[in-house]
Amino acid sequence: MSYVHVLRRGFGALALLLLLAQPADARQDMTAGEIKSLLDNPPAGLILLDVRTPGEFASGHIKGSVNMDSMDPDFLQKAEQLPPDAPLVVYCRSGNRSARVIERMEKAGLKNEVYHLAHGINDWNAAGLPLTR
Repeated sequence: MSYVHVLRRGFGALALLLLLAQPADARQDMTAGEIKSLLDNPPAGLILLDVRTPGEFASGHIKGSVNMDSMDPDFLQKAEQLPPDAPLVVYCRSGNRSARVIERMEKAGLKNEVYHLAHGINDWNAAGLPLTR
């Protein structure tokens, strides 16, 4: 076996070990249709978390959602009060704000399983799914 071949095997094994050593991402990006399917048969304790402002929430939200404004200075303290074993669906208008919120929550120690409505309520509306006011 040549020296180059041994190096390639070694680097391949190292890359595999590094990949396996990476922490699992708790967030699963999903489409509106996938979230709707999840909500049709939700896991025990599922919490729908709308991280938009109260005004945005009042204009229409997914039925059963809890509003926790991500702009609230106490957002992380409120998030820490969520049951640590409850799976979460997190969404905003377009998916950008909720993605940042999930990252903040993970950095703060969030261990929950998170389902992220990747393109937010915009995707939900585009799919023709109902909102509650």
